[in-house]
Amino acid sequence: MQLGDESFDTVLDKGALDALMEPEVGTKLGSQYLSEAKRVLKPGGKFICLTLAESHVLALLFSSFRFGWKMTVHSISQKRSSLKTFMVVAEKEKSTVLHEIASSFDLLSLGRNDAQGSGMCEALESENQIRRDCNNGSDLLYSHEDLILGVKGDLAELTGGRRVKFTLGSNFSYRAVLLDAQKQTEPFVYHCGVFLVPKTRAHEWLFCSEEGQWQVVESSRAARLIMVYLDSSHNGVSMEDIQNDLSPMVTQLAPRNDDEAARIPYVHFLVSQAYFKCAYECFDRRRNQEEISNCVEHCSVPVVKSQQHFENEMAQFQERLNRSLVVCQDKFEAAKLQKIRPEAVNEMESCVHKAIEENLNTLPHIVQRMKTAFNIAN
Repeated sequence: MQLGDESFDTVLDKGALDALMEPEVGTKLGSQYLSEAKRVLKPGGKFICLTLAESHVLALLFSSFRFGWKMTVHSISQKRSSLKTFMVVAEKEKSTVLHEIASSFDLLSLGRNDAQGSGMCEALESENQIRRDCNNGSDLLYSHEDLILGVKGDLAELTGGRRVKFTLGSNFSYRAVLLDAQKQTEPFVYHCGVFLVPKTRAHEWLFCSEEGQWQVVESSRAARLIMVYLDSSHNGVSMEDIQNDLSPMVTQLAPRNDDEAARIPYVHFLVSQAYFKCAYECFDRRRNQEEISNCVEHCSVPVVKSQQHFENEMAQFQERLNRSLVVCQDKFEAAKLQKIRPEAVNEMESCVHKAIEENLNTLPHIVQRMKTAFNIAN
């Protein structure tokens, strides 16, 4: 059942998050659940969570309600059980201020020798330290929702040199970094692009260091580049499924573009491995920075051309299909004037089916043409 945005004053959780956060399941269900709870609450509304406060539950709960939320934690005494129950209250605000989490009890009173009390103390202290560090200007791993709220500025606008590390997730979870190009020496090829970094390459200098990431941005010719890091949780998942999972979230992170039809290209490592081998060889200690930049830029030319070739092929395929469908529509309009409407509708459906089938039959030839252009063996 789909519930409307900002339609509830209170969401009460009595152990549901604990149940969804079984260690062997991971955070996927818990993250989806909290995202929905946040979505349906009105400004000023409260998410009230009764929890046994296991460490992995608190880690997700506290990090999910940072910007735009005011949190308090209460201890609920139970006479018939040795287990403590905690009540976490998150109140939705219109601002994006990052508050420390308040507690209605003395942390020392929980007892350091008690596993639950000790776990709550450590989780609160750790989370509040993260929040203090963030308010003091330290780097922080933001969430996709934090960025949509505007905690790092208006994402619709490009801000040269902006670099933000964040997480995002839908069917799968990802670690990512958003980078707005620092300078523009020539026109950008892409307004926004996505680079998928495989697990086996994530530790390499180009991807894990800030300097390397900026080098990739410069070579990508993108005004904004979103680098998404794949890990073991994505093993066995096709690139098509990952791209389909990411697309709605990436669209929200793209800068404003006057060309509404512009696509956001996804650059896969397999398409770009020749570039990175070439780029890696550019980093010679005997070269100065300008020589290295020129060398890396030269390496990127085949990648850019390959991406443009692919996009041109897909654009031409779409254009041919659209033209075929327009012909069917024109025939339908003419047939309505001469025949009974049901007959005209049947003829149009037949025309559309034939047009789609004929265009789909061209795909193997397009694939073969691209393989030839990219020097890919069958």
